[in-house]
Amino acid sequence: MAAVFIEIATQMGWVPNVFRAMAVAGPDVLAQNWTAYRETVLTGHLSRALKEMVGLVVAQAAGCGYSIALHRRMLERLGVAPEVVIALVRTGDSPHLPLRERALLRFAEGYNGDADDPSLLSLEGFGFTAEEMDELTDTVLLTNSLSRFACESGLSDTDP
Repeated sequence: MAAVFIEIATQMGWVPNVFRAMAVAGPDVLAQNWTAYRETVLTGHLSRALKEMVGLVVAQAAGCGYSIALHRRMLERLGVAPEVVIALVRTGDSPHLPLRERALLRFAEGYNGDADDPSLLSLEGFGFTAEEMDELTDTVLLTNSLSRFACESGLSDTDP
């Protein structure tokens, strides 16, 4: 478990409390969720900042204060402009982002995991590849799961 915490701290700059809560649930829970996060959010075609924005709008849709605070902190650490972060926290959208990214965030906010969701086709008009759309749906599903875990664990939104 210590090795996983070291890897998380190295990759993220600190160990978010959601991963500490997972360790309490069991070392396998922590290891599996960290692996999923690392492979989904930290790698791929879409930028890390965009994936954190997806996490933020998903957390807002789920009403999870902890996850909103966590993704906000990550966006700030990644150097996303404060006006973008503030707009995303307030509305789930930002006029400061390109239309392509805004379309992706609108999709993420309402996606429910249906692989045949017709709104996936709307993203093709913005030039998203099949790989990027797969990555987006994986990010939405993962961050939704992590938000539910965080809320059910009673994590505080004052200390992500």
